[in-house]
Amino acid sequence: MAKNKCCERVFQEVCKRANLLVLSPHALRQGHTVHLLEAGVNIKYVSEWLGYSNIKTTADKYLHVTKKIEDQAMEMYLRYVQSLNFVGVLWVLNKNVMPKHL
Repeated sequence: MAKNKCCERVFQEVCKRANLLVLSPHALRQGHTVHLLEAGVNIKYVSEWLGYSNIKTTADKYLHVTKKIEDQAMEMYLRYVQSLNFVGVLWVLNKNVMPKHL
């Protein structure tokens, strides 16, 4: 534990000297993980990168639905449905949820 605290203190000092927001290494790991998931990186890859043995741990810990992930999911679904020319299912979507450009 002392080694981790030492690394954290050094990291915080580097941030201060560089005039950057001081975050913990764990906060950077969390932020980077959420950004990977928001970017659409496969959760299996992210889970392995984090060193977890299964994706459930990653999903439970990091995959809280952000607005960006929610919007991306809707966009992906709409593109999929449109690619099938199956517009009949679009009526189930609430107009408030559908992107404005469609």
